[in-house]
Amino acid sequence: MHLIHENKDKKYYILSGNKGFFSRYLDNGFKTKWTGLWNNSQKYLEYYSVKGLEENNCIKTEYDYAKAVHYYKDCTETAFVPKNKTGLYVKLEFNKFTETEIELALNIRKREENENKRKYSVKFDKKKKELKISNSLGKIVFVLLQGEMEFEEKGMEKIHFPSREKQNCFIPGKILLKGKEIVFAVIPEKERKIEEFKLKKELMKREEENKKIEELIECNLKEIKKGFENSAKGISLLENQGNYFAGYPWFLQYWGRDNLWSLPALISLGEFEKAEKVLLYFWKNNKQGKIPNFIENKKVHFNSVDASLLFLIALNNYVFSSGNKKILKKIKYKKIMEFLKKQEKNGLIFHEGNETWMDSIERKGAGIEIQALYLKALHSVRNLLVLEGKEKEVHKTEKKAVELNRKIMHEYEKDFVYRDLINEKNEFIKTCNPLVYLMQKKTTEKEIELFESDEFNCGKGVLTRSRKEQGFDSEGYHTGLTWSLCTGWMACAEFKAGRTEQGMHYLNKLIDDLEDDCVGGVGECWNSEGELKGCGMQLWGHAFVIRAIDEFMLGIKLNTFEKKIYLKPILPEKINYLKRKIRLGNNWINLIIEIKKGKITAKTSNGTRIEFY
Repeated sequence: MHLIHENKDKKYYILSGNKGFFSRYLDNGFKTKWTGLWNNSQKYLEYYSVKGLEENNCIKTEYDYAKAVHYYKDCTETAFVPKNKTGLYVKLEFNKFTETEIELALNIRKREENENKRKYSVKFDKKKKELKISNSLGKIVFVLLQGEMEFEEKGMEKIHFPSREKQNCFIPGKILLKGKEIVFAVIPEKERKIEEFKLKKELMKREEENKKIEELIECNLKEIKKGFENSAKGISLLENQGNYFAGYPWFLQYWGRDNLWSLPALISLGEFEKAEKVLLYFWKNNKQGKIPNFIENKKVHFNSVDASLLFLIALNNYVFSSGNKKILKKIKYKKIMEFLKKQEKNGLIFHEGNETWMDSIERKGAGIEIQALYLKALHSVRNLLVLEGKEKEVHKTEKKAVELNRKIMHEYEKDFVYRDLINEKNEFIKTCNPLVYLMQKKTTEKEIELFESDEFNCGKGVLTRSRKEQGFDSEGYHTGLTWSLCTGWMACAEFKAGRTEQGMHYLNKLIDDLEDDCVGGVGECWNSEGELKGCGMQLWGHAFVIRAIDEFMLGIKLNTFEKKIYLKPILPEKINYLKRKIRLGNNWINLIIEIKKGKITAKTSNGTRIEFY
């Protein structure tokens, strides 16, 4: 639960039903073109305002991922979005019977639009207490579920400039509401309304989901528990019709790169069935072994080389955690290896300028993070080949991985510093991308100290490019901003190097962001002053909190086929007890790790074998 008294006008929240979402500021304001009610990439509601409950009258706000509650002197307002629905339900609880007026503003438009010329029509059904407003793009229904309602049609267009961008919205008329308890809903016409008496049950479902997440971890260090469970709740909000959006409020597409960087976290949460759906979805849309970069409105875009590498890594993680070997009959992962082989030149993967995560800049060549992911992908394929008993291919893949690792060390490293890219210009640029390689090896202090220095550090975490590099721009999307992705890499690399307290330092930067900007969300990127420059709730930001804890701090590796948990805990000094509820195959297991008299011990609730490595 997040309880906010201060800076309510600078922070917003997200409620999601996994078919759409609602965004609003904590003071109850709608301050940007991204706030309001959305059905995925189509907007419906611009704002609503209840007379007497204006922004400056909100005393405090509670937010728990399932609902938001705004407190006023004489009223409590609860906003809720049901599971698998596109609709907003609002309950106003006054201290006494009240007559009030609500201003409803609609802006039915596409995500990429601003001002538009669509005309609106209004239809009021007094008996049903329903107000239907439509334009050529869609229809929205305002329905009163509890209380009394009067409507006087006075349709008018309003021009305003939220976040300094011109928007036009439509106000259908004067809506009067009466009652001590008033409940209304704003829903697309295609959605069936939920009756008032069923709303409590729907809300309880969402709260029960949160309780299940909270049962996944216990720890004497509150930051770990808070970071883990709130990151998991954020991931659940980003779920959308069997897949995951990259970020709220505007990355409303299914990104292969973002989903596959994040899939190991979903697997850590025991969501095997959901992870399988994601894998099969992107596999279904592959093109000759190349995994899509992103999919939007059924249009598939392939400008990514790393999505294919991340797919192999996630597939290996899924198979050994879930025990679902049958998926390998559906997913022909060797086809991906054939695609990657075509990208090879002298043993390295080469890519076009916009085929890496830094797709806003020209970066043609062989990026170091691509080689690091290729190395990890080769190890992943090797594991799958062992599982399938293909010994000849196992040895061939192992040899290739050894050769690639040697090439990375020989061609990218100089005096413990790694270059970003091999290209025709033979430039030696320092970026955060070598961290993807350092996540996989026992890093020396000299290798990682560069990223701990002022060259790469600011308040929010790790910069994308060294401050000393030509072309550094503190406002540059991929040339200077701090990303949650890169800070997550840094936390993981520190834990991998055995630098526990430093790992916790960077992990806390992600956890702390759960209280900033988008409350309950880990953001996308910030400038050096800590100003948010991207989405407020980013999928991989949440995922790397979970990954840093499970994979790197605890060193958890699951092998369902051996019925074994591999473990390599590197615990910060303040942790002496941690319990994780883990799913191994079809079984849920409590893994308990304790430190007694300086010695780490581990046990499971059902006797599942643990092996330290």
